[in-house]
Amino acid sequence: MKKVLYLSLVTCSIFSMKLDSIRDNCLRAQTIQKKLIKRHLSKLNEIKEHRQKSEDDIKQCIAASSFFASKGLGKIKLYHDEQGFHVRHNDTMHYVQPCFTDSIVRNVTSQQIKDFQKAAKGYLYINQMSDGQFSLEVKERLRGGGPNLGVFMYWLTKSVCYGIGIVGVGTATYATGGAIVGTVGAIAG
Repeated sequence: MKKVLYLSLVTCSIFSMKLDSIRDNCLRAQTIQKKLIKRHLSKLNEIKEHRQKSEDDIKQCIAASSFFASKGLGKIKLYHDEQGFHVRHNDTMHYVQPCFTDSIVRNVTSQQIKDFQKAAKGYLYINQMSDGQFSLEVKERLRGGGPNLGVFMYWLTKSVCYGIGIVGVGTATYATGGAIVGTVGAIAG
């Protein structure tokens, strides 16, 4: 029995020594991890400040209601400054070259962009080309008349077309003195 107690005492003390070394290693790893986080956190803050500064350089974010991009492009923002237009796509800023910008808005000022947005008579259409560059086109917002105007225009068109046909037949009958009616009747009968 003494041997068993002696062996268990020895193994417990050896095992506790190993636990102490494991605990020391864990504490050492935690301090190293904290130092790495502190060092890289300052770099991350620098990157965020630089990114914010570069976004501040771009003066005007164009409202989402003033431009359209297909859903396949994902989340897009459009900016304008004195250099031209910029598109933010997948957290990357892309410069839209003037040759790919519609001539109407190629050389506009920030004030003209604000007026364009207030008027809301048009919008900018953003397209991504196969090489990854973006292009801008100006499109007009056309107001539709709804279903009532559609029905009215249908009947107006139909009436005008039938009216022209009837007037044409009447004119041909009058001009030929009724000979056209006899010819058409002979062909039909």
